[in-house]
This record gives sequence, C-alpha cells and structure tokens, in this order.
Amino acid sequence: MKKITFTIALTFSVSLALCQTFSLYNSRTLYDSFENPSQKAFHTDSSRKFAFNFFIPTATISGRFSGPAENNFRPLIYKSAIDGRNLTLGQSEINTITAQSNNYVLMFKIFTNVDYDREIGFAWQVVDHGRALVTNETLAIFDSYRLFTEQDEYNNIFNNNGYNQSYNQYSFTYREDFDKRLSLGLKFSVLSGITYHKVDVEQSTLRIRKDLDEFDVLLKGTYRTNVLDSDLNSGIVNPTFTDPGLAISLGGSYKFRGGWFLLGNLKDIGFIKWDKDSYRYDLNSEIKIDNGSLATADERLEDGVNNMLKGTRSTSEFTTMINGKAEALLNKNFGNYKPNLILSKNLFYTGGHAALVNNYHVNNFVFTATTDYNFDNFMQLGLQAMIRTPNVEFFMGSDNLFKTYESSRLFLTNSSELSDGPSAASGYLGFSLKFGRMMEHQANANFIPGMNANHDRAGIFRKLFGRR
Repeated sequence: MKKITFTIALTFSVSLALCQTFSLYNSRTLYDSFENPSQKAFHTDSSRKFAFNFFIPTATISGRFSGPAENNFRPLIYKSAIDGRNLTLGQSEINTITAQSNNYVLMFKIFTNVDYDREIGFAWQVVDHGRALVTNETLAIFDSYRLFTEQDEYNNIFNNNGYNQSYNQYSFTYREDFDKRLSLGLKFSVLSGITYHKVDVEQSTLRIRKDLDEFDVLLKGTYRTNVLDSDLNSGIVNPTFTDPGLAISLGGSYKFRGGWFLLGNLKDIGFIKWDKDSYRYDLNSEIKIDNGSLATADERLEDGVNNMLKGTRSTSEFTTMINGKAEALLNKNFGNYKPNLILSKNLFYTGGHAALVNNYHVNNFVFTATTDYNFDNFMQLGLQAMIRTPNVEFFMGSDNLFKTYESSRLFLTNSSELSDGPSAASGYLGFSLKFGRMMEHQANANFIPGMNANHDRAGIFRKLFGRR
C-alpha cells in the first residue's frame, strides 16, 4: 500500500506514537513536578537551585490494537501489508486502536525559597493522543473485496469513528507549601496545534459484482482535519501559533497523620482553536471501483476515496478540547517499600486507568513494578529502573513490558510469527541534573539563597487563601 492514511477505515490513521507513566508519579523527579504541579522537584538542604533536562527529551510513547482482528493487524505493523483472511465479516465487529505520547523536550525549574519550598518552572511538551473504533470489514476491504463471499450487499460495515490530535504545549508552573501538610500548585499552558484528524462514518454500504470484477462503496459522514498530505512537507510540525490554545492544571497534596499522603489533580483542562483554513469533508457519495489499470484493489479503493474527498472539501475554523484528566493518588510508605494507588479518568474523551505502583528503594536506586487496569478492559504490567540523588536522576521503563518486548522482537526480525492477545508497545526514559548553589535552611548554612529581607513574605496561595 502506498499510504496508510485511509487504511484504518475510511477511518483514520493514528500515529503509533499517553503513556500515563504512572511509575513516575510521586517520584520527586523533575517530570513528576511538571505532571503533578503540587509535587516538589527539590530536596531542601541537599538540592541545588536549578533543575534542567538539557534538552534531553523525557519521551513517553505507547500504542495498542485490540479486538477480533488482532492477528490480522500485525502484518500491517511488521510487513506494511494487511491480511484480511479468517476475519468474521458481515457482523461489524469492532477493534479499538489507542495511541498516545507525551514528550518533554524542555524542562527547567528554579528553587526560589526554602521556607515554603516555592518552585517555578518552564516546560515545552509535544503531545499526541488518539483513539479509533474500526470494523473487521474495513481491514478486509483493503486486502481484497473477494473476501466478502456470503452476499452481494452489506450495510453499515464501514461505520468507523476516531480522532487524533497533536500539539505543542508551553507551560509555566508554580508550587508552594501552604502549611506543613498542604501543598498547592498550578500549571498554565499556551498551546500550538500541530495536526488534527476526526472521522465519523454514520452510514455505509458495500455492493459487489464479482462477475464484472468491481464493487461500489457508499459512505456518509464527516471528516475534519487541519492538514493535507502536502502540508506535512512544508514545516507544519514546527512550533507556530496558527492554531492556538490554552490549558490549565491545578494540583494539591495533603499529608495526613499516620503517614498517609493524598494527591489530586485536574490536569490539562484546555482547548485548541483550529485555523479557519482547516478542512471539512462531508461524505455522501458512492465510490465505484472497477477493473481499471491500477494493480491492486486497495490502490483502486484509495484512489476512489481520494477522488471523492476532492469534491466535498470546505474550510472553516473549529475548536477541540485536549485530553484533560481528573486524577487521585493515595500513598503510605512502609520502610523501603513505597506503594501508590492511582486513579485517572479522562474528562472529555473515553478512557481511564486504575494503577498500583510498587516502588522499592535501595540507596540511590528505585525499582518499580506497576499493574495498570485500563478502562478499555485490559491489564498491563510495567517495570522501571531509576537512579535518583538530590541532584541527578535517570530512569527508563515500560508500562507494558511483555507486549513491548514481543512487538520489538517481531518488528526487528520481520517475523510472521503470531501470538495471542493484542498488539501493544510502550516505553519511556528521562534525565535531569540540578546545578547552582545549594539551597539550605538558615540553621545549616552561612549563605542562604532564596532568603532575603523579604523571605517571610506570603506566597501566592497564602495570599489568596490564608488567614487575614
């Protein structure tokens, strides 16, 4: 196949590129302090003033295909070909594709005051999230229409829907200890949209005339995007503000008596306004595929779809929400064993997680095993290794270890071997370093950065909510 843009359905192609990365929650890493804005990145009396990732990205990436066509989808990944054989056709069975990534290109934080553990930070993220529901028949038609043998006409077998959205996120964060138990933080972000795709096929029909070696596909629905294939070569992924947006995250944490710790977030509540030159396609026509000069059925179908789209295009601006979440974390430490129970629910899109993160600390090493239940009804096991000192951190891991290993092995060996269960992969790594003067309490040092004649001045949250 020449393109995958329409492979998933008339659907919609999601780039296999959220990894939730729950293993880094409550880890006191630089990444944790940006994802959970009430969390500290510094250790008073042992950390230096500045924290920076030196443009070494903290990259998190994951994707998953699950459903009755799991074995048929693998050849598309490993061999760039679709195998539609042995699929149940005519019943519109649904497959689910999810793909998300969250990549911090830049993270920089300043420890401004030791009395209230005040920190300010700046970050640049590149974010992508997408989800698609795809029928078996959609995959099969791109292999061969001759797989449809039971009848001459099929109705609503290509009723697919899905979206994919990517954007740059430029953020400012502020956190402080409101008192000895309560910490508060916020993250304000300016967004710059990169790409957006959304497909919704409401009605579809397939008519087959095998004696003439031709078939017709009727599609009714909509397709929205801000970019054409030709635009991808013109620098559209460069940071611009043609498609601007705003977002805010609010976080708080509380230390209870007895050692219990509770953290909560309203994360990435925001929107993107896509430019007036964005494209809308109103699908309501029939594609006739005959035995023309094109070599294969999928090439003929793709050519027919492209011709149909050319005649239905209009331009208009529109607004979309980004993938905001509500999250809660509950923790209690038992010596070196430090578990976290995490609940995360998407607010504007389908999806969520419930995870148990098991951390075991040995000197400057942290080893983590995570069990994660996804609300799409599957479980996954993740492992992480981290080296962390007050001024250096390095970590790497996967939220879906066994499937990532299997997918990597099959891809690298170009194997046709099949295995049970869905196709999935995820991975992440990161690094940061602190530098500058040591930030110490007055009793521990002769010179105290972050303290001056106005060191006892109230912070932002104390001014807003403190006693008068």
